[in-house]
Amino acid sequence: MRSLFLFMLLCVGSAFAQFGIPTQLPKQTNDADVRNKVGQYCRLDYLGGRLSDQDWQKLKPVVSWPNNPDFPLIDVVSRYDVGTNVTEAHGKWRVTVTYHMLGRFTLGQGYSTEAAGSDEQAEFTVQDAGGGQLKVIDMDPNYPHPSKAVMLKWLQDKLATATPQTKVIYEEAIKQLSAQSGSPFAK
Repeated sequence: MRSLFLFMLLCVGSAFAQFGIPTQLPKQTNDADVRNKVGQYCRLDYLGGRLSDQDWQKLKPVVSWPNNPDFPLIDVVSRYDVGTNVTEAHGKWRVTVTYHMLGRFTLGQGYSTEAAGSDEQAEFTVQDAGGGQLKVIDMDPNYPHPSKAVMLKWLQDKLATATPQTKVIYEEAIKQLSAQSGSPFAK
């Protein structure tokens, strides 16, 4: 009887090993993890991660989409605040980011300070991409949100290769943005 019990115990033990039964509980995602991932995205975006192919490579590991989405406009911001309220539904977490606007550059129309001093909110969706690795899977609206300094550099780079028709748009945008205060407290 004792040998039968020992035999059964060995069979069950080897079955667990053979089928890879996990011996550790999966890592639980908490609100801080989600907020950190969104903050990482926002920081890289603020530093220009969406404005060039080279900088996109730094942002790519944070998101689930393989390519930088096309964007019809660029929101220039003085700062951003990642919300503290994280909601979870069906394995996805949502958090809102508030961007403090300096202005908006619309491709083909130029720079406008109409939104200066206002706040814009964007909703981020984060999901576990496997193995506890969080990725931003959606952002609405999905526009770049660079800082004033990064946007000025981008505009100057565009101006250097602009056609005579678009040169005036970039020159005027540089003039307007340079005249603005980059302070997050400027209205």
